[in-house]
Amino acid sequence: MYHIRSLTYAPKIPKVLKRQCFQTIRRRGKKIIWPGDLILFHGWEGIPYRSPWSWRVLVKVRAVKSMWVFEEGIRYNQQYLIPWTKLDKLAQDDGIEPPTGVALKEVLKSLNPQKWEGLYDIIKWLSPLDVQE
Repeated sequence: MYHIRSLTYAPKIPKVLKRQCFQTIRRRGKKIIWPGDLILFHGWEGIPYRSPWSWRVLVKVRAVKSMWVFEEGIRYNQQYLIPWTKLDKLAQDDGIEPPTGVALKEVLKSLNPQKWEGLYDIIKWLSPLDVQE
């Protein structure tokens, strides 16, 4: 399947374009992303949804891991709750600045302001197939 998604978290964009970041954390939507799917990530020249795309990156998904996000931390596969203070590696892999679990929590809250707790997917990809800057 083919998906089109924007990347709007500014510190992550140069890392994706320079092939230094191979992961994104997304709230689960109606269209589930699976390993083997293609995703075209893009940026905006100005106001999102009201301006042309600025850059594009085509990737092939290699892995998807679901997690439940809560105020106190995250939970994988019905396991114990992992507090945000223990999630620095996840934040680093996701291009969060500063690369801490606490900062990751704040980013997720800011990017999903209506209802930020819930089911998310950690989407990992291979090196981009194509980059257009």
